[in-house]
Amino acid sequence: MSKYADSSGLVYDIGSPELNPELIKNKTLVPESTPTGSVINLSTLQSNQTPYAFQPTPAPAIPSISGIDATTQKTADELSQPEKNVSDFTAQITKLQNSLLGKSTYQTQQETAAGLPELTKTQNDLTAQIKALQLESQDLANKANYTIPNQIQQESEGRGRTMGGIAPLLAGELRKIQIQQGDIASRTLTASATLNAIQGNIATAKDQVDRAVQAKYSPAEEAIKVALANLEILLKDPALTKGEKDRANAQQIIQQAKLSEITQKKQDATDAKNEVLKYANIADSATLAEMMKATSALQVAQIANSKGLKTLEQQKQEADIKTKQEIKTKQTETERATEALSGFSSAFTPGAKYQGIEVIGTDGNIDPRVWKAAIADAPSEGLNRKQFIEQFGYLINTKDKKTIAEYGLTPTELKLITGEL
Repeated sequence: MSKYADSSGLVYDIGSPELNPELIKNKTLVPESTPTGSVINLSTLQSNQTPYAFQPTPAPAIPSISGIDATTQKTADELSQPEKNVSDFTAQITKLQNSLLGKSTYQTQQETAAGLPELTKTQNDLTAQIKALQLESQDLANKANYTIPNQIQQESEGRGRTMGGIAPLLAGELRKIQIQQGDIASRTLTASATLNAIQGNIATAKDQVDRAVQAKYSPAEEAIKVALANLEILLKDPALTKGEKDRANAQQIIQQAKLSEITQKKQDATDAKNEVLKYANIADSATLAEMMKATSALQVAQIANSKGLKTLEQQKQEADIKTKQEIKTKQTETERATEALSGFSSAFTPGAKYQGIEVIGTDGNIDPRVWKAAIADAPSEGLNRKQFIEQFGYLINTKDKKTIAEYGLTPTELKLITGEL
């Protein structure tokens, strides 16, 4: 690839000039060090001096996405740790079924239960997105390097534009391309971050989230910072009138507000994309695509809630709460049972009466009427029927065949008392 300048001094990259004679017609070969898109003084080339180049304001760098690995076909050794765990577990179960019919069907069922088919589909979808975005980015790069400069050069030759008239035209068109490249880079890095999260590369995923946000907002942020810097210089000009200073100060306030707004948007976008990573191994590709468009972590959480999705952290929190509630319930039940035992023990003493009936007879056994009333009340006091029988069955004489039926016990309950169970 060589660099040429047209009659106005505008510099272009031209690939294979020997094969494209029409593209270099009426153009001058310039040194390779000459910046593409700059406007030079052609007279300096004739005297063999280093050409003077008018440098446009440098634009913020857009992260390269061409090197992002979109490969999802991995060997077992290349699986992430969560995938290895699922894969190993499935392999162990399948091995036990080797001697049975329907081995392949069984394996498929186990993989489906473990979520592997959906996980693979999600990874394939993300990979396809990344590859498509990389192609789109390459197309924009070709436009910036070849198509747009050549179009402007050809238009300018026909209209007799001057060097000063071409430079802003080219800068404006390249600026539009740069904004599009920033958006594509952001979307690519977001998809790649999600793919890395699925594969267990959390640190890489978080780094790509930061780069995705930076790629999206850096062009606008840099433009505002340049405007603020220019306003700062302008306000130091002693030749400014009061009206001009007032307008400059007002514009400074407006630009500061825009900068604050972008700063907040960057933070919201970072929080949102990091929230998406939490659902990378849970959500399907369609849900992840919807989440990627969210502008805040709250929106991501709302989407997840609408789909019934819960992060591992949320699942753990709910399990902890449930465990604590069960422990509390068990403690409460134990306390009630203890109080009930104490109450019944105090009531079942010689000399005590229940509705005028001696609770314990002279033979040391509990009156059948008192027993039936007490065992009926036991559940409401905190003791179930079995617990009551196990604790107070000793007050019944099971050998007295005449009265045993009056206690209303089943054969199994009688065995609890006699120790046969």
